Amino acid sequence: MLQHTDEEIARQLEELENTITTGINSARHILQKAQKIENTVVAVQQTVGEKAAQIDIAQSEIGGITEQIIQMRSQTEQMLQQVQSIMDEVGGKQGLQELRKQYQTEIFLLRQTQQRQFFWLLVVTLGVAALVVLAIITHP
Repeated sequence: MLQHTDEEIARQLEELENTITTGINSARHILQKAQKIENTVVAVQQTVGEKAAQIDIAQSEIGGITEQIIQMRSQTEQMLQQVQSIMDEVGGKQGLQELRKQYQTEIFLLRQTQQRQFFWLLVVTLGVAALVVLAIITHP
């Protein structure tokens, strides 16, 4: 069996101490890296959670908008059916053109009537004014 001298044992213990110190330092360094990685993972998880919440809100809003679009589309279809029904009642485009002509004729007649009424109102006003002036002149 080999016997080691005290000097050899001291050297081996010193090497062992250096190896242990290097291992401890390496472990600290790895632990620090692991902590940084964990902090990064936590931050990413938080960001992902916030984005997921924003996506949920956006999906909810999109769902509401989609529902409104569906309702508006239904209302538009109903209005189109009503317009088509009215168009059919008045005889289609030709009937609508006839109604437009009748409307324009009635508007024209209404304007003529208004002009006549304005003319007669003017004549009556002038007549009353003339009578007032005549009454003032004849009755001093």
